[in-house]
Amino acid sequence: MGRRNKIIKKICGNMKKLIKEIYCDQDSLLDKEITIEGWVKTIRIQKTFAFIEINDGTFLKNLQIIVDKGIKNFDKINDLSPGASASFTGLLVRVRDKINLLNFKLKVFRL
Repeated sequence: MGRRNKIIKKICGNMKKLIKEIYCDQDSLLDKEITIEGWVKTIRIQKTFAFIEINDGTFLKNLQIIVDKGIKNFDKINDLSPGASASFTGLLVRVRDKINLLNFKLKVFRL
């Protein structure tokens, strides 16, 4: 890593996180904007939102991403398929769900 990148990382923090880091350090990452990169495991598209499960290979458990229809490129969700690699940026939130204790509210994604 170059000197400039180290300085930027020190000032801004590393917003790209591994799923392992998210599950191991949940409390410090809650309600913070982070970026996750990985492979799509499942997609469920509803009328007003979608659910995407992603895994980056660092943890056995997937991370569920909630995609609100209001995001700029919601229609591109249809281009995703299981096994596709993508980058997601959003907020990590805790939910009162017995299955998923953590969810990721999406703001931006890239294929």
